Formats: sequence, C-alpha cells, structure tokens
Amino acid sequence: MEDRAETLGADSDGCVVDVIARQFVAGLGRTEDVAFSPAGRRLAVAAFARNSIGVVDFDRCGHPPRWVSSQVREFHSPELIRPHGLAFVDEDVLAVANRSGDVELFRLPDTGSSEAGSRIVRLDVTGGELSKVSSPGSVVVNRLPDQTLELIVCDNRRHQVTAHRITLSAGSAQVVADDVLVKSGLDVPDGAAVDGSCLAVSNHFHHIVLIYDRLRLHGGDDGPQAILRGSHYPHGLFFTPGGRFLLVADAGGAFVHLYERPGATWSGALFPKRSLRVTTDEAVASAPNREEGGPKGIAIAPDGQTFAVTGETVPFEIYDLEALVNGDIGTDFDSEMRFSYELAVLDSNDRRARRLAAATAAADKRLVRRVAHLRAWIRYQRRRRAM
Repeated sequence: MEDRAETLGADSDGCVVDVIARQFVAGLGRTEDVAFSPAGRRLAVAAFARNSIGVVDFDRCGHPPRWVSSQVREFHSPELIRPHGLAFVDEDVLAVANRSGDVELFRLPDTGSSEAGSRIVRLDVTGGELSKVSSPGSVVVNRLPDQTLELIVCDNRRHQVTAHRITLSAGSAQVVADDVLVKSGLDVPDGAAVDGSCLAVSNHFHHIVLIYDRLRLHGGDDGPQAILRGSHYPHGLFFTPGGRFLLVADAGGAFVHLYERPGATWSGALFPKRSLRVTTDEAVASAPNREEGGPKGIAIAPDGQTFAVTGETVPFEIYDLEALVNGDIGTDFDSEMRFSYELAVLDSNDRRARRLAAATAAADKRLVRRVAHLRAWIRYQRRRRAM
C-alpha cells in the first residue's frame, strides 16, 4: 500500500481518501446517493444523469482509516433509469431506487473481479406492491429481529413512505408483505434512515426531518415524535451506531448536520448540534437548482468510524465521524445559522406560493379560453341551424 501513498490527500478535517476514488466519483457527474456494503469493503454511488452505478472497492488501514481504492468500476443496466437511492442488501446485492423507474435489485460482481465497465444482473422481483411505487427516491434495507429483510422506500410522487418485506433466493426476490408507514404531512420525502424502531424521513419542501416510532405507525397517518429543523432541503440521512446521532445531508446548503438525541428517545423540536462544511457557498449557488447544489448522499461505514459524502457540486470525501461528534471538526450550529435557516424557509415558502399562484392563473386563463371557444362553437351551430 505504500506505493500508493502519493495518491492520498488529507485536508484540515483529517479525512483521507485517494485521488483515484475522488476523480472516479467526480467523473460520474450528478450523484444522488452513496452506500457502503455490510463489510465496508466497497462503496456504491448513484450516477443519476449517466443511468449507472459507480462502485469503488477499498483497502483500509490506520485509525481513522486511510481509504485506498483497489478497483473502480461503472456498471450499467437498462433498468437503471435515473438512479436516486442505494442500499446494500448483502455484500453483492444492491437495491436501487430509480426516480423514473422502479425499485430494482442487482447482483454486483465479486470484489476484485475483472468485470470492469460491464452490465450488472437484475434479480427478478415478484409479488407484493413494490412495483407500484410511482417515483422511488430513496431505499433503506432494514434487517428485522427475525432475520428477514425489509425495503423501506420513499415515494416522491405520492409523498409517502412504504415498507416491503422480502425473501431472497439465488437469482430472484419475493415480496411477501407491504405496508404504508407514513403518508401524512410529507412533501417530497427524499431520504430515510432506520435505527431499531426509529424511522427518520427527510421532508424536502417542509425543510425538516421527521422521526417516528416505527412500532406506533399504523396506516400512515400517525404523527412524528421529533421534528428536526435547520436543514434547508434535507436529503440523505444516516443514524450513527447506537442511534444517538443522526447525520443529515443538506441538499440546499453547504453542510452536513449532526443532530443529537436529547435523551433515551428522540422527542421535541431540535436543531443541529454541529455542522460540517463539505462544499462552498459558491458551488451550491452554481447548481441549476438552488435546492440541489449541496450534499445529497451520505453513509456511515459499518465500523462507525467514518462517513462518506457526495453530490454534484460536492467533492467526494470520507470524513472522521468521531472528530465531528467530539467537535474537532465542524462548527456549532449557532443563533446566526438558525436565523439564516428561518429566513431561507420564509423565502422558499414565498417562492412556492408565487409559483403556485402563477400556475393557477395560467390554468384559469386556459379554462377561460376553452369556455370562450365552446361558446363561439355553440353560437356557430345555432346560426347554421337557423339558415
């Protein structure tokens, strides 16, 4: 590994990932999500505009780990249609939420395989209502106490979160149960995270993250037990091991926010404990959409020591989680940041109201024109009959 030392870069935040991995992810263009495999040896990235999945196989050493890529590959499939959310089912099977397609399961080549730049194999998924998710934006794999697997999916178009219990075989999967978890009060749920009975859901246009007690969810209309404020457009979410903290990628800002559970359970209205700048304000402003310029994908490595962040204008990086929790990196979320957040929410709500008013006025004009045309047609028919 010493012959690769010249490709490693470290910044003031103490994170180390090699240049090869950074350049590879940068070449994928607009990235929406990132996921570690259960063993932490590989990392997948959703390349939204390229309709592909980037996979980096890593070797690690030291504490915090130094990440050195052993192989980088980009995989394609006709079923990858604007991939937006990722989650590993096991070391080789990856669940993908396609914003313009379905939730699909793919089998990746083994780590170290020479199959570079090839297509990946889709597993047949039968039964249940997984295919009825109209615009899947995020997918989470939840390992239940009885050792069965559950896919939790954010439906961006229907503004709801659903759960689908699955069983896996060699080349297929079967959905054996479906459930609607949350459907009340959501406006584009863009991300989800699970820790035991806690379910966190990002609520894009409400500028908040909602945390629910999964055991009390029945039919989708139950309210949250905690509301997390401070993220302009929350996107990717990830609980730390043990569930004491939650990382939130703010797609409308330059930060990843760290929220802390106030006691034994998540409760009340909370602001971030600390925020880590992962890009510049200028980079966020350069994005075509101000809601999309910040970090999108976030994932904590299985060992709980580091976390990865990615986005279209956010350089791919792996950070020291312990340093963020301890305050060695990042800044406290102070009153000035709260005020900036509240102003941004007011501005966003005002812009949405103006867009809605303009759309309503345009629809009214179209209706008036149609009525006028109808009346003219009726008058014409009457004149014809009178002739």
